[in-house]
Parts: sequence; structure tokens; C-alpha cells
Amino acid sequence: MKTDTAIRHVTPPGTNLFMELRFAPAEAHRLQAASHKQIDDARVEMRNRIGKPVTPTVG
Repeated sequence: MKTDTAIRHVTPPGTNLFMELRFAPAEAHRLQAASHKQIDDARVEMRNRIGKPVTPTVG
């Protein structure tokens, strides 16, 4: 059996993925903000481990 690997949609950069997944607008914004915070926190942690500057998430 062949696995379908065709890409049918690509979310453009800067788009709120949670809106595309049809979350309510307020929830989508909350989830996106929480996601950006987790990414930024991970970048800071990595910077502290390796001692290099880290660019924060735009949003």
C-alpha cells in the first residue's frame, strides 16, 4: 500500500496556525501567544547553555 505524501496546504509564515485549525479567535490568539512564549523560553534556555545570542519570536 502506498502512503499519500502529497502536500496540499502550506501555512504562510506569520499566520496564526490556530485560526487555520478553526479555534475560536480568542482561543487562537491565546494559544499562539503561549506557543511563542514557549519558543522564546526554549531559545533563552538554549542561549544560556551555549552562550550565543538568540532572536525572539516575532508576533
